[in-house]
Amino acid sequence: MKRFLVLFTLQSVLIQLFAQIPSGYYSSADGYCGASLKTALYKVIYNHTALSYDALWDAFRTTDRRDDGKVWDMYSSSTNFVFGADQAGSYKGEGDVYNREHSFPKSWFNDARPMYTDLFHLYPTDGYVNGRRSNYPFGETDHPTYTSHGGFSKLGPSSTPGYSGTVFEPADEYKGDFARTYFYMATCYENQIANWSCPMLAGNKYPAYTEWAITMLLRWAEEDPVSEKEINRNNEVYKLQKNRNPFIDFPGLEEYIWGEKMDVIFDSENYDGSGEGGDTQVMAPVFTPASGTVSKGTNIQIQTGTPGAQIVYSLNGGTEIQVANPANLTINESTTITAYAVLEGKKSTSVTAQYIVNNDGGDIPSVSGLWSFTPVTSTADLTPGAQYLIVCEELSVAMGAQGKDIRGYGEISFDNGSIFTEVNGNGQPYTFVLGGTTGQYTFYDATGKCYVSLNSSGNKLHTTTDKDSKNAQWKIEINENGTRIISCAYNTRSIQYNSDHPRFACYESAQKAVCLYKMQSVNFTISDCGYATYYGNQAFYLPAGLQAGIVTGIQSPDNYVNIEWAYQGGSVIPSETGVLIKGNSGDYICNISQTEGEKPATNWLKGSTEEALTEGTDCLFYKLAEDVNQPLGFYWGAENGGAFTNAAHKAYLAVPKVNANGIKYLSLEKPTGIQQTINNKHKLINVYSISGTLIRKQVQERGALDGLPAGIYLINGKKVLK
Repeated sequence: MKRFLVLFTLQSVLIQLFAQIPSGYYSSADGYCGASLKTALYKVIYNHTALSYDALWDAFRTTDRRDDGKVWDMYSSSTNFVFGADQAGSYKGEGDVYNREHSFPKSWFNDARPMYTDLFHLYPTDGYVNGRRSNYPFGETDHPTYTSHGGFSKLGPSSTPGYSGTVFEPADEYKGDFARTYFYMATCYENQIANWSCPMLAGNKYPAYTEWAITMLLRWAEEDPVSEKEINRNNEVYKLQKNRNPFIDFPGLEEYIWGEKMDVIFDSENYDGSGEGGDTQVMAPVFTPASGTVSKGTNIQIQTGTPGAQIVYSLNGGTEIQVANPANLTINESTTITAYAVLEGKKSTSVTAQYIVNNDGGDIPSVSGLWSFTPVTSTADLTPGAQYLIVCEELSVAMGAQGKDIRGYGEISFDNGSIFTEVNGNGQPYTFVLGGTTGQYTFYDATGKCYVSLNSSGNKLHTTTDKDSKNAQWKIEINENGTRIISCAYNTRSIQYNSDHPRFACYESAQKAVCLYKMQSVNFTISDCGYATYYGNQAFYLPAGLQAGIVTGIQSPDNYVNIEWAYQGGSVIPSETGVLIKGNSGDYICNISQTEGEKPATNWLKGSTEEALTEGTDCLFYKLAEDVNQPLGFYWGAENGGAFTNAAHKAYLAVPKVNANGIKYLSLEKPTGIQQTINNKHKLINVYSISGTLIRKQVQERGALDGLPAGIYLINGKKVLK
């Protein structure tokens, strides 16, 4: 009977709520659960009308009015404040005045806007009790050092498991209200909350709160369910701010994000709050960015909202690849991707995305899609050729596209100190390629194909194509006081963010400070020979269209290496694993994987992240001949196969002497005997004599031997008879 009454009450509340929610308001969040549901809701409610701080007094007249017309005070049970007459002013005790209470203390987010005036966490409360609360976190105390009249609100040492500091405990009848307020704040400001600080916050966007806080807030929400007061207030705030609190609109919704129903898919049109009968099917993955025309070097993320599921995808109808969720791969050529999610043998529906790569040239590729960035904390993190964001951390924005004499901005979000964001698109942050040298750095906008510059002394930011111009050069200072990017042409001006007129420009006066975040990527170049080697200390996603292999041995007397092509485009290359990469020539920028790949048990390809001598006991050492003047394969890197200085992030071949038998050259494929020429008029090749001397360089395969005397030649590592 009790269960029936609870469900009946809940359904009655839902009927009242659904009558107020605008049709389709939450439809874009349908089909999500867990952390992905929180992100989907963030996209629904974040954009809203921000009121002025003074406007809150009038707002309270409709949002927080009791039935008797007095102020609805949730901190004191003994007040009867009159709107206007009793607002603000000085106070000596409880009942003197009411003021504007940031129930989520403003010091936690550094007084930043729009949080500063968001009505969903601002309430009119007794000034004296508010002052006693200060900025202490909400909690529970068994031994209060202060109580308001009648023991309504309390202050004292925490008795909540997991935290022992001072807490403020509101009355039981409003604990659910404040819990839903805090769930709203974590959702509406998902892009900023990781940078806020207080004992309740975890320093990330999900789960956003510490374990003790989540446990307590979930309990408060359950024990004090949504009331008619909250429903009415939600509707009144919506009239002013044009956004809603979903945790009021959907009682129990917090369980779908932080609680016991995280695997239940949200459906705004058929929500009953019970989670029973909810579809636990595996959610189809979503592509970011969506299908369309993209730049070469675009990173595609494929993500399902089903916790614990993995992503299975294929490129251009090829082999299926299964990786951890989310999957990331870099597109360098037009590609069709088909993907589905799988969990415990259960598959989602398949989805397909088609990408057309617009390769518009340029020496430095413009990346796009979703990338990760980490903060630059010293000048040692400044690496010419690497890509950076210019960030205003306080307001969670990064420098964007060039406007008229200023730069725009794109919103960003933080997670455990890092930024994960789409870049170089409309309304998105732009990446800038660092160039130059200490004291004279340049920032190249590969999307706009120009350099950031200051061409005149003013609150401006310009562009130029002349990287050697003093206007395009910048001095970067990084110390305990922060980061400054100072114009070399006008050294009293530095790049800052103007929050009053949102833009990035150069200022003499103090605006909002900026700092640098470095893009986390693996970079390598495949030469005209079609191969490259790589070794690094971070796992990364192999770009589409490439293959990567390891060497498991050699074969004699044919003298070739055994290559296991273990990784296809989209696979995760494990850290500290030397690989041979095959594909079209060009520069490649690869996304870092947050999960480690499986390292091979046997691999004769070694390497280091710094320039260093090759290492190996009783080995001969070989390096890949990437020079088109040599037949393709591995050669001794030093006389007699001895140790040599290997370049950073290059893999070398370490062959045990017992296997090497003094062999100087190892081909990449097993020789197949003498062949006839292959007449491909589009393919460019090199022709070598049987002794390995380059005879013709980068000629069309059809007719490559024309005019040469009869005999045997080497083409593509194979013997060809003329």
